[in-house]
Amino acid sequence: MKYLLAISLLFVLDVQAQSYKEVMLAVSNSLTLKSARQLEKAAYKNYDSVWDTQLPTLDASLSYVRLNETPTITFYLPGVPPQLAPMGTKDRYVGELVLRYPLFTGFSQSAQVESAKLEARKASLQVADLKRNLYLKASELYGAVLALDNAIKAQKDAKEALHSSYKKAKGLNEAGMLDDADLYNIEAKFYEIESSITELRSQRTKALANISYLVNEPVESCEPLGQYDLLLDKNILVESAKQREDIRALRSAMGIAQSQVTLAQSRYYPGIGIAAALKHQGDTIELDGDGYMNADQSYIGAEAKWNLFSGLSDKRRIEAAKLQVLSAKTKLTDYTNRVLTDLNTSFQQLKALNIKRKSAVAQQKAQQAYYDLTKGRFDNQLAGADELSRATADLAGANAQISTIDVHIFIMKVKILLQSGLESFSKAIVVN
Repeated sequence: MKYLLAISLLFVLDVQAQSYKEVMLAVSNSLTLKSARQLEKAAYKNYDSVWDTQLPTLDASLSYVRLNETPTITFYLPGVPPQLAPMGTKDRYVGELVLRYPLFTGFSQSAQVESAKLEARKASLQVADLKRNLYLKASELYGAVLALDNAIKAQKDAKEALHSSYKKAKGLNEAGMLDDADLYNIEAKFYEIESSITELRSQRTKALANISYLVNEPVESCEPLGQYDLLLDKNILVESAKQREDIRALRSAMGIAQSQVTLAQSRYYPGIGIAAALKHQGDTIELDGDGYMNADQSYIGAEAKWNLFSGLSDKRRIEAAKLQVLSAKTKLTDYTNRVLTDLNTSFQQLKALNIKRKSAVAQQKAQQAYYDLTKGRFDNQLAGADELSRATADLAGANAQISTIDVHIFIMKVKILLQSGLESFSKAIVVN
């Protein structure tokens, strides 16, 4: 018995309802978010790699060549037949350690570094924006579960009230004071409510499964919403929306396009590099010379390269890069306008929900009064069972509607906060 009790307690703890804040914190476990974070790390590694191209390079090489014939030189002297003399050996080993440094690349390196830096920043902002969208999706699913819980409770209340009426009706029927048809109507309504509860539970299970998938951990049920004082200042939130993560990511994309212009323009400048090398050669692996040329061939030097003409490809490349910048600017402006429009629309929807709630409260009061009246009339055999069934169902629906609207108002406020940026939401809900 003790073991059974322990198992039961463990099961209860395992399926304990999770609060809204707990679900939001669990969003960090999302596999989609973890994948995006890996891409963010890759972007920063790529930035480090590109930045390192500004440093000097050190290369070592060792080569071996065996010639088919011994290298010779021919001497032509007056009155003497041509004389052949060796000037090397068939075996040739060369070892070299070279230090190179790109002194000037026409700003191409700085443009590549800036582009990689912006790509890394863009990746970070995309991770933050993904998290923002996951918060929104999780909030909507959480709200859906609570709305379904309210609907199920309302149906259960209606079922209980109907069961009480059914017992009364059955007594009247047995006394011959109520027709069989009226009793059957109540029974039919009872099964209709059972069917509705089954359907609502199925929808609830699906919503919980979606939350579990999103946060990558099991979520069996959701607690009712606690007290969240979500004060919304429209002017502040509109300004915050202009700095939203996805908008800043688009600004980074515009910066990347601008760096491509600089990179294309770098073709108009010369490239200058310097090098220093320790170089030895010989006819053996010791690199101690071959008896003809000196073993030490170390050097220091510089090189300048400048492309003077390559058709019109450079010009076309610059024009294409500038058009990419214009496209990025237009996209940023259009997207920002759409974000602000959506935010204004959400404020209007919130206003409509508040009006709808006032109407629902008035409707609930009216339905309660009508139910009380109908129940009294039914008890005094002045109303039929069908009328009582409808009044019971309507009252249950009215009660559920208020709770559901309250959930929708909260979720709409959360949506507005998230539409203005991750920081606004994190401060209000205290989620890190």
